[in-house]
Amino acid sequence: MFFKPRGSITVFLCIVLAVLIPLTCSMIDITRYSLAKKQAKTALKICAESVLAAYDRQLKEQYGLFAIYPRDIEIMEKEIYDLLSRNLNTESAVDGFSDLYGFKVLNVDAIPFYNYSEPFVLQQQVAEFMKYRAPVQVVQEFYEKIRVMMGLIKEGEMIERKMTLDKLMNDIRSDLVNIYCMINIELVKFNHITDDSGKPLKDRTVSNMTEYFKFAKEYIEIANEPVESIKKAREGYTAIYDDYITAKENCDDLQRKLDNVYDKLKKKRNDLDKLTAKDSEKEGETSDSKDNKKIETLNSEITKLEEEYDSIAESYDAAYKIFQPLEEKITGYKKTIDEGLDNSAANLTQARICIDAAASELSILLGHVSDHLTYTSDVIEIMNALLPKLYELEEESESLKKDADENEGSVSDTVKGSLEVQLKSINVDFFTEVRDRLALNLKQLETWQKYINDYYLVLCNASDEMEKLADIAGEIKKNPQDTNKDYDGYNDYDNITSGFRDLKWNISDIKAIDQMGDLYKIPVYNLEPAANSIEIKAFNKWFNERYLGKEPEEEQANDEKAMKEVRQGISEFANEAATKDDDSGLLDGVDGNLDNISERYAKLPSVKGATSSNEALIQIGRAINESGKNNIINENPFGQPAQGLDSVNEKEKNFFDFEIENVKKLLEIIKNAVAGGAENLIESLYMNEYIVSAFKCVTTVDGPEHDIGWGRPLDKTYLKKAEVEYILFGKKTEKENIECIKRSIFAIRLLFNLLHVYTDPDKVATALALATAIAGWTIFGIPVVQNFILIAWAGMESYVDTDFLLKGKSVPLIKTSSSWYLGADNAISKLQEILTKDIRNFVTEKIRDTVGQASEAVQETVTGIINGKIDQAFAPFEKGLNDLVGEPENSLDTNMKDLIQRAVNEYVKNISFSDLESFKTSLETAVRNFVSSVLDMLKAYAPEKLVQFKNELKEEIRKFIFESEQYKNLEDKLVKMGTDLLDKGIDAAGEELDKIMGVPGKSCRNNITGRLIMMDYTDYLRLMLLAVPAETKALRTADLIQLNMQEAAENYDICIDKYNTYIFIKAELDFTPWFIPEKLFKNGDSGMISVEWSQGY
Repeated sequence: MFFKPRGSITVFLCIVLAVLIPLTCSMIDITRYSLAKKQAKTALKICAESVLAAYDRQLKEQYGLFAIYPRDIEIMEKEIYDLLSRNLNTESAVDGFSDLYGFKVLNVDAIPFYNYSEPFVLQQQVAEFMKYRAPVQVVQEFYEKIRVMMGLIKEGEMIERKMTLDKLMNDIRSDLVNIYCMINIELVKFNHITDDSGKPLKDRTVSNMTEYFKFAKEYIEIANEPVESIKKAREGYTAIYDDYITAKENCDDLQRKLDNVYDKLKKKRNDLDKLTAKDSEKEGETSDSKDNKKIETLNSEITKLEEEYDSIAESYDAAYKIFQPLEEKITGYKKTIDEGLDNSAANLTQARICIDAAASELSILLGHVSDHLTYTSDVIEIMNALLPKLYELEEESESLKKDADENEGSVSDTVKGSLEVQLKSINVDFFTEVRDRLALNLKQLETWQKYINDYYLVLCNASDEMEKLADIAGEIKKNPQDTNKDYDGYNDYDNITSGFRDLKWNISDIKAIDQMGDLYKIPVYNLEPAANSIEIKAFNKWFNERYLGKEPEEEQANDEKAMKEVRQGISEFANEAATKDDDSGLLDGVDGNLDNISERYAKLPSVKGATSSNEALIQIGRAINESGKNNIINENPFGQPAQGLDSVNEKEKNFFDFEIENVKKLLEIIKNAVAGGAENLIESLYMNEYIVSAFKCVTTVDGPEHDIGWGRPLDKTYLKKAEVEYILFGKKTEKENIECIKRSIFAIRLLFNLLHVYTDPDKVATALALATAIAGWTIFGIPVVQNFILIAWAGMESYVDTDFLLKGKSVPLIKTSSSWYLGADNAISKLQEILTKDIRNFVTEKIRDTVGQASEAVQETVTGIINGKIDQAFAPFEKGLNDLVGEPENSLDTNMKDLIQRAVNEYVKNISFSDLESFKTSLETAVRNFVSSVLDMLKAYAPEKLVQFKNELKEEIRKFIFESEQYKNLEDKLVKMGTDLLDKGIDAAGEELDKIMGVPGKSCRNNITGRLIMMDYTDYLRLMLLAVPAETKALRTADLIQLNMQEAAENYDICIDKYNTYIFIKAELDFTPWFIPEKLFKNGDSGMISVEWSQGY
């Protein structure tokens, strides 16, 4: 079959176009859909920027920070909906153009996030703000100050550690002196000769006891002689006692009856006599018959009574004949018993007195052995307790010497020299051998004590037994017939004598110390240097109080009066420096509205924690780590109560020690913060500079020095002034925060003031003179008291510094003599007054002369170098601390003067003055060479002569150097550099510093720079802010922003967590497809197009 080809192309095209046309239409709609999504996203981005453009004006004007104006999400979503609709030209077409998409906005979801209660948000925004506004020179200058401070902190720490070691060495030396004195004064008295007999205590005791026992034996034998006769008499007495009692009772009964009848008879006879007399009076009258009858009756009764009486009398005579011989026998027995018992008891009493006397003698020996057992045990205990201290001393001293070697400078030289000399006084050679020997002695003493104590108990029991026998004798005398009690005399004397023989054998090896060999030996223990008179006096006081319960003698008490006054004065000052005043209420310092203050506090970011954006981020679909609402905050140590106020003395860890410990912790945090260098530190410095520029502090008068804005409402703030202080410590009241910053600055100043007092020869000498006058319990008493005086002096100066800083004045980082407020003018009496009276009476204002200040800074640094190098050179052969002496002789002998002149002419005059480092190195070489050349002569000097020579050498070298032209040229360069540093800042003088003072970071450079750096209150705030954790700092900053915005707007519902910096927007839209059915573009009930955008400041 054949087909006609005509029209096949048309058919083919129809078939092809039937496919291409729908495909093309579909591609058109798909392309439109893709372009519509891009158009929608662009429009959404513009909407987000529009929302961000509506920032909160109050926050921006007050604090320079951007945040989306807080409003309800629904309102924000409606605004975005309207904006998006307009941007997409929905329901309208631009003139001259058709609406190609036909958009219809279905739904808009807005999620603001990253609010200012989240620390990292505030930190980021502040960093962005401060990049272009921070005073760069101020930040750089402060960074240079921190570098100098970090270098000086090492020296301050060395001084503090040296002072701590001095206390430890004082404790160790005290223990060593007590050990030495116990061994060589007390333990050597064991079994000593106590009287003119020449016998040791044990032999005298045995001899005396032997005599007492001899007498006791005689008395006991006499006491036992009548025992048999007493027994026989008691047997006879007992045998007839019942018959005797019966006969006696019968006689007594009959006697009572006789007496009764006799009484009746006598009465009747009296009645008869009366009637008879009455009748005879009636002579011649007729007798009364009644009376006659009575007379007859009475006569009859009398006759009967007489008969009864005679009968009873006869019975009595018969009974008495039985009783009389029994009475005679029992009386004889009683006499024998009484006389025998009296004699025996009297002799037993005498024997007991002898036994008690022997026991008393033995108790003396027992007490002596027990005392020495206690002494020996205590010495071993002291030695055991001393071992950890010795290990600690070794470890700490080695660590300190290592740090001093690594940190060369005047302080390190002085510390090394002093430490080397003092360690010579801690001699513990043969320590273990001495302890082991004492342990053997202790075991022997325990054995002897047991033997003596056991026999002492035997004697006590014997005495008690004799006393009981005497009591039994008395009871038998009262009731000889009592067969329950027997009297056999004392029959245990053999136990006494046999026990005495055993005792003598058991303690026979107690002899004179030099005769006991290895059984009991006092170990040889020498103390180098030997204990001085003051130490012996201190030991006697300790011994009397500990073992004898004696109070110090009046003379000793008077010696300590001055020391007590100084302690009391320093203690009162410490309490004043640390104790907070209680004269203001909880809300003192609050300048804002107090309505609903508790609720407002509860809403502060630092209280309730950051309002995390996690929920928003989860909704957005981004996974981030949960922000920490419960971050661990490193509490500033000065936010805690002061410690050590109850132990402000030279021996214990006191208030000043605790404050230095706290400032070391604080500075360690700061050191870690700056360890990474300026680049890593810059964000923290920006944040800190923002804080001191945006918020008021105690010294603020007309606003912060480098205010972040103009016209800010600084009069409408929640706190009156101490806002920066709140960020530092976070206390609710201004008063509490100010107290904390005062303590912090006080402690920082204390550390740096120590650098001055410890290296100033005049202050060291004055403190030493006062310590010498008032101290003295051990050989280390003077250094420890001197340290106590120096640290208290530095503390009082720090108190004054803090007061001046709070008044807006500046204080040098390290003081010089001319900038020291509490000068004593080398007079110990004035120093004692400063330490014991109100320091305000001694504060004098200092007039600052820039050139003079720079010159003095150079001179004091050079003086420290000279003193340190000489101390270090003399340390190896100084003989340790010598006995306490008075002032050295006023004049040197000719030989010593010649040596000093030789040192200057031959060695010191050749030192280099090209720069400070070369000067220090060449001076050290010159001093060491001189000392080596005259070493034998110096070793021959007595300790006090050597000290005098060393001090004179220091003075002569200082005098020569300061008068030399070479030094004056160096000083001129240093003074010029110092003047530039004071006038222009460290950074501007940096190049000159490197040329004249050598390598940056070296001790000499830091010391001169530190004496020239002026620090004001704001500088200390900047420093302290470095120690506050970043999150804590940000949260507290957010607190103040929130509170201050509430005050400025008078709207106390403002919460900083409502101020967001980012927004996420999601929109769902429909568009009008031309060819493809709408349902193909939809997924369920959602719109055809879904777009998201997130943006922030």
